[in-house]
Amino acid sequence: ELDRLLSAKMLNYVDCVDIDYKSTRVEEYFDLQIQVKGCKSVQASFKEYIKPDLLNGDNKYAVEREGKIEYADARKGVWFLSFPPVLMLHLRRFEYDIELDRMAKV
Repeated sequence: ELDRLLSAKMLNYVDCVDIDYKSTRVEEYFDLQIQVKGCKSVQASFKEYIKPDLLNGDNKYAVEREGKIEYADARKGVWFLSFPPVLMLHLRRFEYDIELDRMAKV
């Protein structure tokens, strides 16, 4: 009963830019950690959450093709397939400050 109220599904994807390769995985989630820093609303936080990351340079995506590893520029992101009746949001109000070696409020 609790699962029915709190669980939903999202699609994680990696889509290579220069080669024909796409990876997808459906995952169940129970809560979402959304960004607070730089976001003035929950809608803005959701837009930030689904904004694709570009994997390039030293952070290229490793693709195995024909037994060989190939590195390619790619977009990595998430799409929501469903939302639960009760959506739990974890607001990321703190982040690690390397200079102070501690968590700091944003």
